[in-house]
Amino acid sequence: MMEDLMQSDTITECSLVFLIGPSGSGKSVIAGALSNAQNWNVYDTDMIIEEKQQVSILKIFERFGESHFRDLEADI
Repeated sequence: MMEDLMQSDTITECSLVFLIGPSGSGKSVIAGALSNAQNWNVYDTDMIIEEKQQVSILKIFERFGESHFRDLEADI
């Protein structure tokens, strides 16, 4: 099914696609595959947060808690 989706002409009509799911569920893998197949840009919120905060997501959770991390996510 994923291969059919990535090769579909109708998917190119999308302007934004959001992948939502629990940690380790494969969002980044799917985003990479869609990006390669459809020549789309990928924006990984975790990577954006790490770059802006100059610290890993793990450290943000340890130092400030999940609530702070979710606030950072919402700001993106």
